[in-house]
Order: sequence, then structure tokens, then C-alpha cells
Amino acid sequence: AMFGTMYGIGFLISRFTLSVGTSVVEQLIFLFFDYLGSSNTMCGLTVAVTVMFEIPIFEYAPLMLQRFGLGPLLQISAIAYIVRVIGYTFIPQYHPALVLFLEPLHGVTYACATASSVEFASQYSPKGYEASGQGILSLFGGAGVFIGLLAGGLLGELFGPRVMYRCLAANVAFGAALFGFTQLYKKDNK
Repeated sequence: AMFGTMYGIGFLISRFTLSVGTSVVEQLIFLFFDYLGSSNTMCGLTVAVTVMFEIPIFEYAPLMLQRFGLGPLLQISAIAYIVRVIGYTFIPQYHPALVLFLEPLHGVTYACATASSVEFASQYSPKGYEASGQGILSLFGGAGVFIGLLAGGLLGELFGPRVMYRCLAANVAFGAALFGFTQLYKKDNK
């Protein structure tokens, strides 16, 4: 039951806050790269780098889930996101090539979040309702995208992209910390 345990609620909140953050990266990042002075070629190269890191993580996702579990995988995803966007905020203007050192973290964020979410829906949905569980996760993800783009656009407009990304990192950290506490609670109650 997704909503029947503190762990399930913590997972959903963390996944929601991660969706808030990733929506801004996925939809608005090229505006930030433009702000840094990036070319279209550089923007295209960043996509290639992210995909190069997603593919092997998806390949090894079953082993990672088996070894670490779905909770730690979502936490890895959140940490990768936080490091990536905080890193963006330290890149000096007119040095956009430095983003290439951070872009592999998108592959880690996306692949680990997706793998843990699919496993969560499988484990925490009633038998025969796994697709409905995926739908619930998609609902949380879609709401996160909406809120993320609304808040990200507002923060970016009012305070600039560096403050916006730091605020989004804090949001994701909040969700990850909350979920971390539910994981500790789950271990204490076994």
C-alpha cells in the first residue's frame, strides 16, 4: 500500500520533490546554458553525455536494486541531483564547457529515480494493480513538473538562475531527508 505506511508516503514525497527539481533541469537548462554563454553544439553535447551515463545504469538497475534496495537508489538519485545543480551555480559565466563535468549526474539521477520508482510501484501496489501504481507515480511526477516549472520560472525571474537552482536543491534535499527518516523508522520497526 503506497499510502499505508510512513515509508510509502516518504517515498512519494521524495519522488514529488525530485520531480519538482528535475522538471526545471529538463525543461529550462538550455536557458541557463545560454546564460553561461553556451553554443547550440555544446547544448547538444550535454544531452549526449547524459544519455551515455543513463544507458549503463539502466542496464545494471536490477543488480543495483537487488544490492542496495529501492530506497537507497532514490536517495542516490536525489544526491546526484543536488550535487549537479549546486555545481551549476558555481560555474562562471562564459565557461559553459564546465557543465560537461556535471552532466553525467543527470544520468545517475534519471536512471536511479526511474528504476526505484518502477520497483516501488511493483512492491507497494496490490497484486494485479501494478499499472495503477505506475499511474499514481505518474500523477505525483506530473504534479511535480507543474509545480517545478511554475516555481522555477518565478524564482529564476525574481532572483536569477543561480538562486533558483540552489532553492531547487534545498527542495530535493528536504524530500530526501524526509524519506531518509522514514527509512530509519522502517528499520527500527522490523
